[in-house]
Amino acid sequence: METCKFSQFWPVFRELSTSPSLSSLSKSETATRKIRCAMLFILSLTYTTAPLAVVLTALELESSFALKDFLQEVENESAAELVLEVKEGECVEFKATKENTKRNQVFKEGVNFDIIANIIVKSSTAKE
Repeated sequence: METCKFSQFWPVFRELSTSPSLSSLSKSETATRKIRCAMLFILSLTYTTAPLAVVLTALELESSFALKDFLQEVENESAAELVLEVKEGECVEFKATKENTKRNQVFKEGVNFDIIANIIVKSSTAKE
């Protein structure tokens, strides 16, 4: 999960059901819901528009209808706030944030090339 390989996470998570001490975790709807909310948050940091198939696979959901149902659940209000629209068969649009939108690069003005040239000359003569 740390490497955002969400589709690979779910089979491992489901295998926890064979462990006596962790089986209740893998069967817990609350745990599954919280994991999906965390994954959706990470996706919203990366995408403004994500292919529906990517989101469904990441969240281990079957269809856009299942995703919409998930977002409408009361416990998932914070996750629902991340999504603007689920377009059936196409994509999921996330709300624009400073993390998922392109930023203008700001270049520092007023670089004095004479000073930089002197530094380069001094460093090259110091090596000799």
